[in-house]
Amino acid sequence: MSTESRSNPPAPPPVYSVGDLAQAGGVPIDTVRFYLRQKLLLEPGRTEHGHRRFTEDDVGRLRLILRAKAHGFTLSEIRELLGLLAMGELSCADLRDAVQKASARHRQQIDSSTEALERLERLIAQVDCEGPACPCCQSPGEFLSDESSEPESPGACSDPNGCSCEGDQS
Repeated sequence: MSTESRSNPPAPPPVYSVGDLAQAGGVPIDTVRFYLRQKLLLEPGRTEHGHRRFTEDDVGRLRLILRAKAHGFTLSEIRELLGLLAMGELSCADLRDAVQKASARHRQQIDSSTEALERLERLIAQVDCEGPACPCCQSPGEFLSDESSEPESPGACSDPNGCSCEGDQS
């Protein structure tokens, strides 16, 4: 009998340890364990010695989680998408809605960051002195209050007693 006519049994599917799964995803082991605790990765079967046995499906799921994170999805949003996917109910409309929701959240964060940056730039314009007697250095709490966010004029010192800063001392 020739060896060509004999069929070899199919190779068993690859099994991954926690370390192997982490390496396949390019992440630390702690990241895999975190995603397990967060229920983003499903708890796998275990060997008779209690070691986790991950599959190719788990590698795919981890890579999906990582891609979604890289695109700015929150863990909650990823969990929701994975749940729909697991039930076979993830539609294009669901995916589009999730992407639009994440996009809107990022736009809001950008708007908030832009406002914070503008406030900081106004504060920079006010802190234009070298002297220790300047009110911004003496009372940083007052200086950082909302009332101080608009300078009288760039580089103008608001100390009525005058200070050693370079601003106008009228």
